Amino acid sequence: MMTPLQKTAQLHEEIRHRLLNCLDRPCIQETAIRDFLLARRDDAAASESCFERPLAGLVVQGTKHSVIGGREYVYTEGQSIVSGIDVPITSHVENPSREHPFLFLYIYLDRALIASLVEEMQPPVEDSPEEHIAGVSIADTEPEILEVFLRMLDLLEKPEQIAIRAPLMLRELHYLLLVS
Repeated sequence: MMTPLQKTAQLHEEIRHRLLNCLDRPCIQETAIRDFLLARRDDAAASESCFERPLAGLVVQGTKHSVIGGREYVYTEGQSIVSGIDVPITSHVENPSREHPFLFLYIYLDRALIASLVEEMQPPVEDSPEEHIAGVSIADTEPEILEVFLRMLDLLEKPEQIAIRAPLMLRELHYLLLVS
């Protein structure tokens, strides 16, 4: 039986392998699943600036530095970033190469779906003092979230199933992000 750490490593490696197969060159690729994108960077270009919608992303390989709201965030392999706000971002990746590209996948969050899920969820049990809630968080990615991302990558190979299964997976992913 696999330990949780071994399971996380296996899921992460499967996602990395699938992304390398999908992305044979540097790009940001939209997928057939609405608001689900895959990214590959092979060179360390100058910092890029953009205005992003709320998103959840997983660093599959490499390290990224982002300045969001005047604060620098560094996230690396196996970590996810979740931003719940519209925000300008300036970012760059560390030392990507053709042999070891920066790999990232992300979804734009659906505010209506989040609101619907929050309404359905039981109120949290208050057992600790209220914490400051930031608009951006970075954490090691839980296996359940890795599993959903892997299933979404698998679903891309079955386009006839996307219309029915993708909304279910996106709902599950949004829920897991809310409770993690």
